Order: sequence, then C-alpha cells, then structure tokens
Amino acid sequence: MPMEHKISAGAVIFSKTSGAPQYLLLQYSFTNYKAWDFPRGAVETDEAEQATAKREIREETGLTIERFDPAFREVNRWQFRDREGRQVEKQIVYFLAEAPSEVVTLSGEHAEYRWLDYTQARQQLSFPGTKQILDRADQYIRQKLIG
Repeated sequence: MPMEHKISAGAVIFSKTSGAPQYLLLQYSFTNYKAWDFPRGAVETDEAEQATAKREIREETGLTIERFDPAFREVNRWQFRDREGRQVEKQIVYFLAEAPSEVVTLSGEHAEYRWLDYTQARQQLSFPGTKQILDRADQYIRQKLIG
C-alpha cells in the first residue's frame, strides 16, 4: 500500500505588546485530542503555503496576519498510521508572524488559547517537534527582531 502524504501550514504567532515575546498556543478540542499546538491546517489544492497559514490563522483565531517573516520557514515531519491503517507522512510548514493584537476569537476546533512566554509555551506544547520549532522561533526573534 503506498504512503499517503499530507501537508499543512501554520505559524508561530507572537506578540511583543508586553515587552518580551508572548506566543499564541491553541488547545485542540477533538474528542481524544487535547493537544496544545500552533495554529495550522491542511493546504488546499492549488493553495500556497503562506496563503494556507493566513487562512487557517484567520479561521482558528480571528487574527488577520498581514506579513510573515520570509527568512523563517520551518518544517516538522513525522509518520503515523491513520484509523484505516494507512501509512501517512505528515508535513507541517511553520512560518513566523507577529500578531496585530492579542484578541483571539476561537473556532469550534479549539477549547482554549493562551498567550505565554517562551518558557511557559515550551512546557505547554504537546509535541517535541513543535517545541523545537518554538526554540528556533524564539532564538530568531531575539537575534533578528529584538536585537
């Protein structure tokens, strides 16, 4: 049976309104899936990765992101078996985006959201791959955007 490939896109969203960067995490509300992660979703046919990320952020948080930092693009990959027993390779492309506001309107896919500093966000994230993405994002922000 051939491996199925799924591609999603999203963003590490941060805000500097209170000084140090704060990161937006969402808790998914699927039945057996209460994980904390960054906003993300499936890339639709003929949709560019950044367009997907912007659409998903708007749908999941109500935030309108105008700009992504073009130098930050990280990919998280893993494999799993789906409910039908098919082997799936999942790829999520993450961009870095500064939120225009910290006012979030959650979609029905999510139970909760939190703005957290780096240490709190790293502890809250559910998956090792996204913790590594956060590490790179925080380092990038501190070196390139804050100085």
